[in-house]
Amino acid sequence: MEDLKSSIDKNSRESLPRQLSRILLQRIESGYYAPGGKIDSVRTIASAFGVSTVSVQNALKLLKEEGAVLSVPGSGVLVNEDFVKSKATTDIAFVFPEAVISPEILNSEDWIINSEIHLGLLRGAEIYGARIHFIHADEAFSPANYNRVLHEIRQNDAALFVGGQLENMQRELAAAMPVIDIISEYDRVPDGVIQVSFRNREAIRTVVRHAVECGCRTAGIISFHDLNSARPRQRQSLHAIRCQTKVFFEACAEAGLATSPEFNWELNSSQRCDLALRDLLQKSRPDFIFCNYSFLVKELYEACMDCGLRIGRDVRIMAKAAGFSLQGLIPELTYMKPPAFETAVDIVNYACRLTRGTIDPADLNLRKNKYQLIKGKSTGGDAV
Repeated sequence: MEDLKSSIDKNSRESLPRQLSRILLQRIESGYYAPGGKIDSVRTIASAFGVSTVSVQNALKLLKEEGAVLSVPGSGVLVNEDFVKSKATTDIAFVFPEAVISPEILNSEDWIINSEIHLGLLRGAEIYGARIHFIHADEAFSPANYNRVLHEIRQNDAALFVGGQLENMQRELAAAMPVIDIISEYDRVPDGVIQVSFRNREAIRTVVRHAVECGCRTAGIISFHDLNSARPRQRQSLHAIRCQTKVFFEACAEAGLATSPEFNWELNSSQRCDLALRDLLQKSRPDFIFCNYSFLVKELYEACMDCGLRIGRDVRIMAKAAGFSLQGLIPELTYMKPPAFETAVDIVNYACRLTRGTIDPADLNLRKNKYQLIKGKSTGGDAV
């Protein structure tokens, strides 16, 4: 087996087992490993790629989970012939209503998460042999255009939506094809639609653990409800917002952090949020503030400065955000980054396996994708 160490990037955010499983899968698809044929030994693969035998074993485990290989006692790891036969290009429609990139539709942080989803879909298509078709749709279309778009989407093997958008269209499509919606775990999707969510509950518990590690004794949360119907992607349901707040306060109670109803700052688009935040900070404030809506982070920083509060000392701030548009804040923001890219890659894998009949909808499991804790100085260290 040739030396392939250069094909593994040990500095990549993609894990070594996942990189290796992708390369081995490409070898299966290309015929390097024949259907029913034996995969090279763990030690041979480890030596060729310059990785540990544990990484190879984990890579083979991923391939087994995907159905690409089988472990046969006495024979080793073999290529699954049924998997090779079922392997074909899967067409996935990514359906979106945004006609233009505009802050009137999405704030910069949400556009970044959107972009990471797009990149993840394209990367997943490259890895798993799929084609992604980006299709613009709007329920305000004329009946003729609406039906034309429905027909275009139905030419695909599966359809993907984000944030509960185009709910009526999802409902119509789900009767005839797999439909996946990336949406809050606290919201509901139409019957027949497959719901995929980031692990918000776990992320919130990580936030609370970090607050405790920083020596905080009291904690509060800022939420935001957008009442503007012209901006559907920014409208988290009030139910979802309050569910997340409840999870936050329950995690605080378990961790011994003191909370109070006056530390539940629920703002909405009818308010001047900068003035509201300044007023709240002047009345009373907890040691630790979790900003559950990234759009408000900069305004919270400015309100703290106006009140003479040193971020990282007088008050500690953390957010849930993509983070890119918040670079340059002083002190640097501590935040939880959603696994948008990684989840999109896995959704493509899942959609391919679902449409090829190698997995059941009930077997969807994306729990391995977690929010990433990015530590800055807003929860300790140098102050403003």
